[in-house]
Formats: sequence, C-alpha cells, structure tokens
Amino acid sequence: MSFDPPDKKQIIARLCELINEAVANGFPAERKRELFEVVMRYDIWRIAIGNDPPSKIEPFIIQFKEGTLPIRCRPRTYAPAEREWMKEFNESLAKLGWVYRNEASRWASPARPVKKPGKTGGLRQAVDFRRPNTQVLSVAGSMPSLSTRLHHTKNKKHRQTVDFLKSFWQMALAKVSKESQSYMTEDGVLTPTRLQQGSVDSSIHFQQSIEKIMREANLLYEHVLAWIDDLLIYADTIDEFLSVLDRVYCTLEKNGLFLGLNKICLYTTEAKWCGRIIKEDGIAYDHEKIQTLIDLPEPKTAAELQQFLCAAGWMRNALVDFARVAAPLQARLQTALEGTKRTKHVAARVAIDFTAEERKSFGQVKQLLAKSATLVTPDDSDELILMTDASEAGWGIIVTAVEDWDPATSITKQQHQLVHCMSGTFKGAAQHWSVSEKEAFPIIKAVTDLDYLLIRSKGFHLYSDHRNLIFIFAPGDEIKKHVRGKLQRWSLKLNELRYTIEHISGEDNVWADMASRWACIELPRETTTVNRWQTQDTHVQVELRPLRPDSEWPTEDDIKCAQLATTCTRPLHLEEQPNGLWRDEQNRWWIPEDAEVLLMRLMVIAHCGTSHRGVKVMINHLQEHFHIEKLETKARAFCSRCLLCCHVKGGKIIPRPWGETYRSNERNEALHMDYLFIGDYNGESNYLLVMKDDVSHYCELIECSSANAATAAMAILDWNSRYGMPQLLISDTATHLKNQLLGNCATKLR
Repeated sequence: MSFDPPDKKQIIARLCELINEAVANGFPAERKRELFEVVMRYDIWRIAIGNDPPSKIEPFIIQFKEGTLPIRCRPRTYAPAEREWMKEFNESLAKLGWVYRNEASRWASPARPVKKPGKTGGLRQAVDFRRPNTQVLSVAGSMPSLSTRLHHTKNKKHRQTVDFLKSFWQMALAKVSKESQSYMTEDGVLTPTRLQQGSVDSSIHFQQSIEKIMREANLLYEHVLAWIDDLLIYADTIDEFLSVLDRVYCTLEKNGLFLGLNKICLYTTEAKWCGRIIKEDGIAYDHEKIQTLIDLPEPKTAAELQQFLCAAGWMRNALVDFARVAAPLQARLQTALEGTKRTKHVAARVAIDFTAEERKSFGQVKQLLAKSATLVTPDDSDELILMTDASEAGWGIIVTAVEDWDPATSITKQQHQLVHCMSGTFKGAAQHWSVSEKEAFPIIKAVTDLDYLLIRSKGFHLYSDHRNLIFIFAPGDEIKKHVRGKLQRWSLKLNELRYTIEHISGEDNVWADMASRWACIELPRETTTVNRWQTQDTHVQVELRPLRPDSEWPTEDDIKCAQLATTCTRPLHLEEQPNGLWRDEQNRWWIPEDAEVLLMRLMVIAHCGTSHRGVKVMINHLQEHFHIEKLETKARAFCSRCLLCCHVKGGKIIPRPWGETYRSNERNEALHMDYLFIGDYNGESNYLLVMKDDVSHYCELIECSSANAATAAMAILDWNSRYGMPQLLISDTATHLKNQLLGNCATKLR
C-alpha cells in the first residue's frame, strides 16, 4: 500500500474493525482471513481527503449555450466566525491543489457557508451555481429507476455497501471548463480543478462514469448497483462474493477512485441503501428514517408540513391507506400556500395551526409509517395480480405476486405478496364521470404508471368488481365498436398488453376497495330545510330574425354606443381611434360583454350568413373583425339554442348503456322493443312502436298516438298469439313503464 505511515495504520485499524463487524453480521469466521486479504490488496481506502491525484476518468467538459457571456456575482460579507472558517477551508483546498487563486477570472459565483444538519453545528461551503447552470447545455442522461433495478438483487444472500469519499472532488475538470466554475469569497476568486457539487451536470457525469467502468468490467446490474456515490455489491455465495469484491476493488484502483471508511458495511444480509433495506425476500424502507419521521413534532410552519408530506409520500407505494389519511394535511398545505410562490423560503414564513381533524390525520400518517409493508419484486415465474376498485370519491390499485399459483384455488385463497399499491381521489371534471369511467380509470392508471411491472411475457391477471368492464376491456386485437369516447381510447391502450380480466365480487375485492373508499374523506354537509324555493329568471330573451322587415345590420355607431354605455372594465391593450371607437392591436372592434343585443345580432349574422355555420367557422368569422371576450363559450351556447340546427343536425347522441351484450341462439328467444318519435304524421299517430327479434332481425312497426305501456302490452300479446311469448324482453325504456307493461300483460294473461 502506498499511503503515508500514519494513514496506513489508521486505515488498517479501521478495516479490522469492519471485518469484525462483518463476522458479527454473519460472515463465516473461518473465511475472515480471505476477506482481509481482499480488502488489503488494493489502494482504494481513505479516511480523510488527501493530496491524491484526480481519477483517471476523462476530465469533464461543460458546454455552454451559444452566445453565453461570463457571469459574475457581487462581493458578499460574512460573519467573523464564518469568514475564519471559509479562509481555513479554502487554504486547505489550495494546498491540495484542488483550487487556485485566479485574479483574471471573468466568472464568479457566490460561495456561502451552510450549517450542516444535526446537532454538531458544523459548516460546509456551498457554491450557488444557479445562474451559470441556466446557460449550460445539459448532458442527455438520467438516473436509474430503483423500482426496476432493485429486481437484480432478489434472492441474493450476501451484500456490501460502500461510498466514495468526496466523490465529486475525485473527478477532474477539463481546462476549458475550470474558469466557469470559479467562486468568490472575501479573500478573492478561486478556480477549482475538480468537479463541483451543484453544477448542473455533476451528478449525471459521476453516475455515468461509475456505470461505464462497472459495465466494462461486466459488473453493472449483475453484481453492482450504483446511485451517484453509493455502491451496492451483491452475490449468491460466499465464494462469488469474495470474487466480486476483488473485481470491484480492482476496477476502482485501475481508475484511480477511492472509497471512504466511515459509511461502509463490508458484509450484511440486509443492506441499508438509498433509504431502503434490501432483503433476500423483499424491499422495505429504512426503519431509522421512518422513526425519524415518527419522532417529528407537530409542524408549526407550512415548510415543516411540506417536508413531512414529501418524506412520507416518498414511501407511499408501501402505505396502503396514504391518500385517505393524508388528505386533510394536503388540503391544509394547499390552503396555507394559496397565492404564494410555494417555495421553501416562502413556506417557512407561513405559520399554521392544526385543527383537531388535522392533528388526528398527522397521528394516523405516523401510524401508517410505523406499519409500512415490505414490497417484493416479482419473478418471471410468478403470477402477477392487479386488483382495482373505485368509489364515488377515489380509486385504489393493488398489485400482488403469487409464487405458487393454483388455478383451481380461488383468488382470495392464494398466497399474495404485496408488490405495489396506489390510491388517489377524483378531482375536477373527474368527479362527474360515469360509474364505468371511474371504475376504468385505476386500470388505465396502473397500465400507464406501472407498465414496468405489467409488460411481461407471462402477462398478468386483472380483477375488477365492475362486471361491465369485463366486456369493455376484454382482451382482443379488434376495436370494440360498441364502446365509444373515453372508454374506447382506454381500451386501445390495453391492446398492447397480455392479460386476462376476471370479475371479483365486491366482498372479495377487500384491499382495492379499502384503498379507493379511504382515498377521500367526505366532509360533513350542513343542510337547511325550507318550505318552498322559488326562482325568477331575470334573463331577457333577445328575439332576432334577419329576414324581418325591421331587422337592421350593426353599424359603427351601434358599436360606439355600446362601448360608451358599457360598465365593463376595458382591456389594457385597446387603443382609442380618432372617431372614438376602441380597437385592439389587430385593428378589431371591441365588443363589451354586457352588450347582449349587439352581440346577439353579430352572432345571428355570423351563424346564418351562409346556411347555418358551425361553431368553429363562426368563431373564425367573428375573430377576424371583432374582439370578444370568451368568444368560444358564447358561440357554443348560441349554436346549442339554434332551433333549426337541432332539427337539421340532430340532437345529442345518447350512447347505449354499458352492459353485457346479449346474444340469442334461437328465434323468439329475445325481443327488442322501443318507441320511436316521428312527429305529427297524420294528426293522430306521433310514435312508432318498434319490435325486433334478436336472431332473425324480423321487425314489426305499430303506429300509436303516445308512448304508453298499454299499447306496448297489446302489441306483445298480439306477438304472442302469432309467434309465442319470448323468453326475454329487452328495452331501454324507463323502469316504471316496463313495470306497468309487465303488469298489463300479467292481467291479460290470467
């Protein structure tokens, strides 16, 4: 080993302590010597920073946008203690060769002393690179998704966690990029020679560099996971574990990288890594971090509440009830930050005081954290189960894995292991969705957000307690023509997946039902009893017909009178013309919102000028000459009240109800019946009663004066006398009419 003698003794002593801890964690005592030889074989360990050269990884080049000019800050003042600490700190960096004074630098970002978290009260130096970062062309890279990459650690029994000492300082900066990372203190401008934390691409560059060298050594994902400066090493057997350690350490030494000895675990079966506990049978969140959240006092500011909800929300995929329990706290935070910039500094100045309900919710979130579930990563051989449910207020998703699947056993009696859970509330327009759309939404939500779990060769089992979805989302390549609108688009998204969909009763769909119904708390409603409530419509209906003799086209004088008489606030971008009219920057006349008669006359001209134009054509014609606020809304409302358009273009399309499509196998098995309104045909008959056999499509039409149950009953009895009574009557008429119809038939057949 090539360290100085004092460092060498300290490092050897520390490694001996770590090896003893490894034996205590389950490493075989008889192989302790082999572990010692592996860790001592390579010069990669450091206790503190030293004058080691930068790593052998290619120096990083920071690329700026074209035309970028140097950015410099103004001098800052510091407290005496901070000034002394920063002076000593930067002098130590200069002695190591990591920074140098640069009086000719055109760049300078402010350096600030920041207090370290915890009770020690130490300081660290942070450089504010926000302004230079806005001018940098970012590297096209991304961090790995731990939700997918942690699958590689499943069933691995032997693990080690290490981290790099002063990770960014080990990476060299290219000569052309050093000056742009300069920072200013009271003692002058200093230019670093190493990669700086806070620079826009520093984390991505370090991550990609570590992944590159591990990939070249055939270690990445096979035996090593990297998250910036944290490494997770894993293997199946002790022999493989020692061999992997030798390969990892050799790779690090080859590239001139060093590991710290403070945050390291040489051997463990349950590794604490990236806030999680990696076990052989699953992944749980770190109990120490959870306990830290549980021990937090009640928040006194919006910033404290925001930090608590963010930390708890990070673990929500293991908290079945999180959306419902945290709903009062989320609402309280939204109310407290309403109208602000929602930044941490602003939230820190907003004081909050919990109500009894919010205080109860705060305690319930802590209870959930204490009972967070352990998540498993499913194998390709496991059966994946997706259960969804929705209520009036919210939705829930539960994904489980079944290792020993028995097709003959009920889904409720299988041995489930939790993979992922989600829940949420319906907000905005989603609150007014139909029942089928609300029940379908969690399925599409799971397909969109959990595709990394559901896209698999073996497929998955989808269970829903809404029977209609079984037919709407039934697997198949064809487009279901009887499904329209939102549900049709959603069903197409499922075509790319391999799955089976089955119905599960509401009593058995316990977990998903709980997550959906607990996703929102219904607030108590205050009701008032009144004897009678009357409203009076104050809106005056403007009747205009362009073909009337007294009809007049709008003139400039009419527009000017409307502008002078208005009480509405005039938009700021309008300009007054010499003739007294107000126009916008596109030279269009301004039409006030309260000029209803004038606006209606313009609508009539735009709509009836050439036949009856549609909404979009109307808007284009009016926008060409007039400035009208909320024009699209007004044009749609006008067209919806046009009586001629209702007759010519038809009314609102009423889709068939979502339900099972009945198919007959023999004649007269099912009879379809419905009334068709045809208008005033011959002075008496306004309706046609349509009766159709389901198999042969044979139809009979009966004219009648009104749509009533008595006429339908006589028609069915006449059908019975000729063809026999059908087994099933299918109709979408009102329930009370069908009940009266069956009552009349029963009376006649006695």
